[in-house]
Amino acid sequence: MSPALSLWYRLRGFRDVALVVLVPQAAQAVSIVGGPSKGDLPPHVTIAYPFPLEAMGDAGTAMLDQVFGLHAEFDFTLHSVQRFGTVAYLAPSAEQRFAALVTAVQERFPGHPLYGGAFDTYIPHVALGDLSHFSIDVEGAVQQTLPIRACVAAVELWGRRRTGWASVRRFSLAPRCP
Repeated sequence: MSPALSLWYRLRGFRDVALVVLVPQAAQAVSIVGGPSKGDLPPHVTIAYPFPLEAMGDAGTAMLDQVFGLHAEFDFTLHSVQRFGTVAYLAPSAEQRFAALVTAVQERFPGHPLYGGAFDTYIPHVALGDLSHFSIDVEGAVQQTLPIRACVAAVELWGRRRTGWASVRRFSLAPRCP
């Protein structure tokens, strides 16, 4: 079975898929607010969600390999706790580098806007969760874990079934040094 057909086969049964940059270094900060729950995605920055399952055949995976292969690996720092209303998130440096990845995917798959087109502006972030139900200074506790340094070497495809999210495939960025 070819790798692309194998990927398509492995995606059967997924309700939806996402392209994300995993940030395992943020696990301690995210755990302070109780996440991620079993079956949730680990700490990450979203690049494309929802992403079309039908794009995951031979041509779609080759296109994603090409798209991400044109972008070099990069370092970033999670430097502050910010909010969307009551929902807190970790803000990364290198916002333009994350935005470039999103733009590259959107240009290749224009009929599938990020978050279904719900937002006009892309703000890269690692979600922490809704802080409105906490009586202690969780934001301050998370702030004490910062800065968190990380490197983006790949974008990963994750799929969601009824039982939760699972890693499906990795798309490497171009190495910084040959």
